Amino acid sequence: MDNVFSGRQLDLTVAVLLEQSDRTVELEKSTHGMMVDIWATDRDGGTLVVECKTFGKLVGEATARQFARTVEVLRREQSKLEAWLVTTSGFTPNAHAVLASSGIKGMTLDEVFAQFGKDEEELGIDDSIWTGGGTKSQSRDTRVFVIMPFNDHMLDVFMLAVRWVTEKLGMVAKRSDDIDHNGEIIQQIQAAIREYDIVVGDTSGSNPNVCYEIGFAHGLGKQCVLMCEKGNSLPFDLQGKNHLMYENILDLRVKLEKKLTEVRGSSS
Repeated sequence: MDNVFSGRQLDLTVAVLLEQSDRTVELEKSTHGMMVDIWATDRDGGTLVVECKTFGKLVGEATARQFARTVEVLRREQSKLEAWLVTTSGFTPNAHAVLASSGIKGMTLDEVFAQFGKDEEELGIDDSIWTGGGTKSQSRDTRVFVIMPFNDHMLDVFMLAVRWVTEKLGMVAKRSDDIDHNGEIIQQIQAAIREYDIVVGDTSGSNPNVCYEIGFAHGLGKQCVLMCEKGNSLPFDLQGKNHLMYENILDLRVKLEKKLTEVRGSSS
Protein backbone atom coordinates (compact mmCIF):
# COMPACT_ATOMS: atom_id res chain seq x y z
CA MET A 1 0.00 0.00 0.00
CA ASP A 2 1.84 3.05 -1.28
CA ASN A 3 -0.18 5.88 0.23
CA VAL A 4 -0.39 6.64 3.93
CA PHE A 5 -3.81 5.82 5.32
CA SER A 6 -5.31 7.62 8.27
CA GLY A 7 -7.18 5.64 10.90
CA ARG A 8 -10.40 7.03 9.47
CA GLN A 9 -9.58 5.86 5.95
CA LEU A 10 -8.60 2.39 7.11
CA ASP A 11 -11.81 1.94 9.11
CA LEU A 12 -13.92 3.12 6.18
CA THR A 13 -12.10 0.96 3.66
CA VAL A 14 -12.50 -2.26 5.63
CA ALA A 15 -16.11 -1.35 6.48
CA VAL A 16 -17.01 -0.83 2.83
CA LEU A 17 -15.36 -4.08 1.76
CA LEU A 18 -17.39 -5.92 4.39
CA GLU A 19 -20.57 -4.06 3.47
CA GLN A 20 -20.11 -4.99 -0.18
CA SER A 21 -19.84 -8.63 0.88
CA ASP A 22 -23.46 -8.40 2.07
CA ARG A 23 -22.87 -7.78 5.77
CA THR A 24 -24.46 -5.26 8.08
CA VAL A 25 -21.67 -3.06 9.38
CA GLU A 26 -21.39 -0.70 12.34
CA LEU A 27 -18.44 1.60 13.00
CA GLU A 28 -17.19 2.35 16.51
CA LYS A 29 -19.64 0.05 18.25
CA SER A 30 -19.78 0.17 22.03
CA THR A 31 -20.22 -3.24 23.61
CA HIS A 32 -19.34 -4.73 27.01
CA GLY A 33 -17.64 -1.48 28.05
CA MET A 34 -15.36 -1.61 25.01
CA MET A 35 -15.26 0.21 21.70
CA VAL A 36 -14.59 -1.91 18.63
CA ASP A 37 -13.67 -0.30 15.32
CA ILE A 38 -15.95 -2.47 13.18
CA TRP A 39 -18.81 -4.81 14.06
CA ALA A 40 -20.13 -6.78 11.08
CA THR A 41 -23.02 -9.26 11.00
CA ASP A 42 -23.85 -11.60 8.11
CA ARG A 43 -27.26 -12.94 7.08
CA ASP A 44 -26.83 -16.05 9.20
CA GLY A 45 -26.19 -14.00 12.31
CA GLY A 46 -22.45 -14.60 12.36
CA THR A 47 -20.46 -11.76 13.88
CA LEU A 48 -17.05 -10.38 12.97
CA VAL A 49 -15.18 -7.76 15.00
CA VAL A 50 -12.32 -5.87 13.40
CA GLU A 51 -9.64 -3.72 15.02
CA CYS A 52 -7.79 -1.43 12.61
CA LYS A 53 -4.30 -0.02 13.25
CA THR A 54 -2.45 2.55 11.15
CA PHE A 55 0.80 2.42 13.08
CA GLY A 56 3.98 3.77 11.52
CA LYS A 57 5.72 0.58 12.64
CA LEU A 58 4.89 -3.12 12.86
CA VAL A 59 2.06 -3.99 15.21
CA GLY A 60 3.70 -5.52 18.27
CA GLU A 61 2.90 -8.14 20.85
CA ALA A 62 1.35 -5.73 23.36
CA THR A 63 -1.23 -4.46 20.87
CA ALA A 64 -2.04 -8.00 19.75
CA ARG A 65 -2.43 -9.17 23.34
CA GLN A 66 -4.76 -6.32 24.25
CA PHE A 67 -7.03 -7.06 21.29
CA ALA A 68 -6.88 -10.76 22.16
CA ARG A 69 -8.13 -9.95 25.66
CA THR A 70 -10.97 -7.89 24.19
CA VAL A 71 -11.96 -10.77 21.92
CA GLU A 72 -11.77 -13.16 24.86
CA VAL A 73 -14.33 -11.06 26.73
CA LEU A 74 -16.65 -10.83 23.71
CA ARG A 75 -16.46 -14.56 23.09
CA ARG A 76 -17.95 -15.22 26.51
CA GLU A 77 -21.22 -14.08 24.94
CA GLN A 78 -20.57 -15.31 21.37
CA SER A 79 -18.24 -18.28 21.37
CA LYS A 80 -18.01 -18.39 17.56
CA LEU A 81 -17.19 -14.71 17.19
CA GLU A 82 -14.71 -14.10 14.35
CA ALA A 83 -12.01 -11.47 14.84
CA TRP A 84 -9.54 -9.66 12.58
CA LEU A 85 -6.70 -7.29 13.38
CA VAL A 86 -5.99 -5.23 10.25
CA THR A 87 -2.98 -2.96 9.82
CA THR A 88 -1.27 -0.96 7.11
CA SER A 89 2.17 -1.84 8.45
CA GLY A 90 2.35 -5.58 9.22
CA PHE A 91 3.07 -7.54 12.42
CA THR A 92 6.05 -8.63 14.46
CA PRO A 93 6.56 -12.42 14.79
CA ASN A 94 5.48 -12.25 18.44
CA ALA A 95 2.29 -10.42 17.50
CA HIS A 96 1.53 -13.06 14.86
CA ALA A 97 2.01 -15.78 17.49
CA VAL A 98 -0.39 -14.09 19.93
CA LEU A 99 -3.05 -13.67 17.26
CA ALA A 100 -2.72 -17.25 16.06
CA SER A 101 -3.01 -18.67 19.58
CA SER A 102 -6.12 -16.54 20.18
CA GLY A 103 -7.89 -17.51 16.96
CA ILE A 104 -7.60 -14.01 15.52
CA LYS A 105 -6.75 -13.35 11.89
CA GLY A 106 -4.00 -10.75 11.41
CA MET A 107 -3.93 -9.12 7.98
CA THR A 108 -2.38 -6.17 6.21
CA LEU A 109 -4.73 -3.98 4.19
CA ASP A 110 -3.24 -5.41 0.99
CA GLU A 111 -4.22 -8.88 2.19
CA VAL A 112 -7.75 -7.68 2.96
CA PHE A 113 -8.08 -6.27 -0.55
CA ALA A 114 -6.81 -9.55 -1.98
CA GLN A 115 -9.30 -11.56 0.10
CA PHE A 116 -12.19 -9.59 -1.40
CA GLY A 117 -10.70 -9.49 -4.92
CA LYS A 118 -10.62 -5.70 -4.91
CA ASP A 119 -7.98 -3.00 -5.14
CA GLU A 120 -7.69 0.52 -3.77
CA GLU A 121 -8.23 2.27 -7.10
CA GLU A 122 -11.37 0.26 -7.79
CA LEU A 123 -12.87 1.01 -4.41
CA GLY A 124 -11.96 4.66 -3.86
CA ILE A 125 -11.28 5.96 -0.39
CA ASP A 126 -13.60 8.68 0.92
CA ASP A 127 -16.71 9.09 3.05
CA SER A 128 -19.04 8.94 0.06
CA ILE A 129 -18.44 5.20 -0.42
CA TRP A 130 -19.81 4.39 3.02
CA THR A 131 -23.58 3.84 2.89
CA GLY A 132 -23.96 3.20 6.59
CA GLY A 133 -24.35 6.90 7.38
CA GLY A 134 -21.18 8.55 6.06
CA THR A 135 -19.72 9.18 9.52
CA LYS A 136 -18.66 7.04 12.40
CA SER A 137 -21.36 6.27 14.88
CA GLN A 138 -21.26 8.48 17.94
CA SER A 139 -21.74 6.59 21.20
CA ARG A 140 -23.71 8.37 23.90
CA ASP A 141 -21.79 6.46 26.56
CA THR A 142 -19.45 8.36 28.86
CA ARG A 143 -15.97 7.83 27.45
CA VAL A 144 -13.02 7.16 29.73
CA PHE A 145 -9.45 7.62 28.53
CA VAL A 146 -6.99 5.49 30.51
CA ILE A 147 -3.34 6.43 31.00
CA MET A 148 -1.05 3.79 32.50
CA PRO A 149 2.27 2.01 31.96
CA PHE A 150 2.33 -0.75 29.34
CA ASN A 151 3.18 -4.08 30.92
CA ASP A 152 1.45 -7.39 31.58
CA HIS A 153 0.28 -6.45 35.06
CA MET A 154 -1.19 -3.13 33.94
CA LEU A 155 -2.99 -4.87 31.09
CA ASP A 156 -4.71 -7.04 33.70
CA VAL A 157 -5.58 -3.93 35.71
CA PHE A 158 -7.06 -2.35 32.60
CA MET A 159 -9.02 -5.35 31.35
CA LEU A 160 -10.10 -6.90 34.65
CA ALA A 161 -10.67 -3.78 36.73
CA VAL A 162 -11.09 -0.61 34.66
CA ARG A 163 -13.09 -2.15 31.82
CA TRP A 164 -15.03 -4.31 34.26
CA VAL A 165 -16.16 -1.15 36.07
CA THR A 166 -16.85 0.93 32.96
CA GLU A 167 -18.94 -1.86 31.46
CA LYS A 168 -20.98 -2.09 34.65
CA LEU A 169 -21.53 1.69 34.63
CA GLY A 170 -22.38 1.88 30.92
CA MET A 171 -19.17 3.70 30.07
CA VAL A 172 -16.55 2.98 27.41
CA ALA A 173 -12.84 2.78 28.30
CA LYS A 174 -9.92 3.13 25.91
CA ARG A 175 -6.21 2.96 26.66
CA SER A 176 -3.64 5.20 25.02
CA ASP A 177 -2.02 2.29 23.16
CA ASP A 178 -5.33 1.76 21.35
CA ILE A 179 -4.68 4.96 19.41
CA ASP A 180 -3.69 4.71 15.75
CA HIS A 181 -0.61 6.71 14.91
CA ASN A 182 2.05 7.27 12.26
CA GLY A 183 4.85 8.61 14.43
CA GLU A 184 2.91 11.50 16.01
CA ILE A 185 1.56 9.55 18.97
CA ILE A 186 1.88 12.35 21.53
CA GLN A 187 -0.37 14.63 19.46
CA GLN A 188 -2.90 11.83 19.14
CA ILE A 189 -2.86 11.20 22.88
CA GLN A 190 -3.34 14.89 23.57
CA ALA A 191 -6.29 14.96 21.17
CA ALA A 192 -7.86 11.97 22.96
CA ILE A 193 -7.39 13.60 26.36
CA ARG A 194 -9.19 16.69 25.06
CA GLU A 195 -11.99 14.64 23.52
CA TYR A 196 -12.83 12.09 26.21
CA ASP A 197 -15.14 12.84 29.14
CA ILE A 198 -13.03 11.45 32.00
CA VAL A 199 -9.32 10.65 32.31
CA VAL A 200 -8.17 7.77 34.53
CA GLY A 201 -4.45 7.67 35.30
CA ASP A 202 -2.50 4.93 37.06
CA THR A 203 0.74 6.34 38.50
CA SER A 204 2.12 2.99 39.72
CA GLY A 205 5.84 2.95 38.98
CA SER A 206 6.02 6.75 38.46
CA ASN A 207 6.22 6.32 34.69
CA PRO A 208 7.35 9.68 33.19
CA ASN A 209 5.06 9.41 30.14
CA VAL A 210 2.09 8.74 32.40
CA CYS A 211 2.98 11.73 34.59
CA TYR A 212 3.33 13.99 31.55
CA GLU A 213 -0.04 12.94 30.13
CA ILE A 214 -1.78 13.36 33.49
CA GLY A 215 -0.23 16.83 33.79
CA PHE A 216 -1.55 17.68 30.33
CA ALA A 217 -5.04 16.54 31.37
CA HIS A 218 -4.87 18.62 34.56
CA GLY A 219 -3.79 21.62 32.51
CA LEU A 220 -6.93 21.27 30.42
CA GLY A 221 -9.10 21.06 33.52
CA LYS A 222 -10.27 17.54 32.68
CA GLN A 223 -12.05 15.33 35.17
CA CYS A 224 -9.19 13.12 36.36
CA VAL A 225 -9.32 10.00 38.51
CA LEU A 226 -5.87 8.97 39.74
CA MET A 227 -5.02 5.59 41.17
CA CYS A 228 -1.91 3.78 42.35
CA GLU A 229 -1.20 0.26 43.57
CA LYS A 230 -0.20 0.10 47.22
CA GLY A 231 3.53 -0.39 47.71
CA ASN A 232 4.38 2.22 45.07
CA SER A 233 5.57 5.73 45.87
CA LEU A 234 3.49 8.51 44.38
CA PRO A 235 5.28 10.70 41.83
CA PHE A 236 6.61 13.84 43.52
CA ASP A 237 4.58 16.29 41.41
CA LEU A 238 1.36 14.34 42.02
CA GLN A 239 1.69 13.67 45.74
CA GLY A 240 -0.78 16.45 46.47
CA LYS A 241 -3.44 14.91 44.25
CA ASN A 242 -5.93 12.46 45.65
CA HIS A 243 -5.31 8.86 44.54
CA LEU A 244 -7.28 5.66 44.81
CA MET A 245 -4.76 3.43 46.57
CA TYR A 246 -5.64 -0.17 45.74
CA GLU A 247 -4.34 -3.51 46.99
CA ASN A 248 -5.47 -5.68 44.09
CA ILE A 249 -7.88 -5.83 41.18
CA LEU A 250 -10.92 -6.63 43.33
CA ASP A 251 -10.14 -3.75 45.67
CA LEU A 252 -9.74 -1.40 42.70
CA ARG A 253 -13.09 -2.45 41.24
CA VAL A 254 -14.91 -1.32 44.37
CA LYS A 255 -13.05 1.97 44.72
CA LEU A 256 -13.08 2.88 41.03
CA GLU A 257 -16.79 2.16 40.62
CA LYS A 258 -17.60 4.50 43.50
CA LYS A 259 -15.30 7.24 42.20
CA LEU A 260 -16.42 7.10 38.57
CA THR A 261 -20.04 7.22 39.70
CA GLU A 262 -19.27 10.35 41.72
CA VAL A 263 -17.36 12.01 38.88
CA ARG A 264 -20.07 11.29 36.32
CA GLY A 265 -22.72 12.63 38.69
CA SER A 266 -20.80 15.85 39.33
CA SER A 267 -20.35 16.53 35.61
CA SER A 268 -23.95 15.81 34.54
